[in-house]
Amino acid sequence: MNELSSLNFNTVLLIILLVIRIYIHRSMILPKKIYKEALKNENDGLFHKAQLGYQYAMQEIKRKKFQSRQLKNKITGKLNLLQDVIEYNTVGTAII
Repeated sequence: MNELSSLNFNTVLLIILLVIRIYIHRSMILPKKIYKEALKNENDGLFHKAQLGYQYAMQEIKRKKFQSRQLKNKITGKLNLLQDVIEYNTVGTAII
């Protein structure tokens, strides 16, 4: 009888941990999709559109309870770089 209750407890615990893991994984899918789309826009030279995409991905990461620090750092770096590129392009066209 004691073995049966121990087995039920372990099964319930395993199911709870599995549900938590699925929730964490799903919570990070949207920011990753947005990041990939912004990266594609950046590679296509659509810097303003890419900047908006990165900002939106950052908002989604901040909104989630479980944050990916690595993705957050990548987006922060991309936003800083894009700001410089956009500023350089703006100043470059103003001189011409």
